Amino acid sequence: MTLVNRGDYYSVVKGSTAIFCGVEDIFPKRGILKTDTIVLGNLDEKVVQSKIKPLLHKSAKVSYKKESHSLVITAYPQSLKSIQMLIDKLKERKMLDLKHVK
Repeated sequence: MTLVNRGDYYSVVKGSTAIFCGVEDIFPKRGILKTDTIVLGNLDEKVVQSKIKPLLHKSAKVSYKKESHSLVITAYPQSLKSIQMLIDKLKERKMLDLKHVK
């Protein structure tokens, strides 16, 4: 369960539901978790999830949206920034055309 800021009040929702709300989640002792959607482009979602796992706090949540080939990530803002930078670097990598490989 998590608290979701609804403006004038907070509501209690399941954590799995909160990540799709696109709103800030408030945890008084840990700070603010934010939700962001990152489009993966031509990257494999399993590979990206394995690469970002070390950057996530244990309270972070990651969900894959097959329709848009994107990850919905709820994490601390600094982690989201690091994840976005990592995914941008992965997108920049060029695939090499291997010729004469035995």
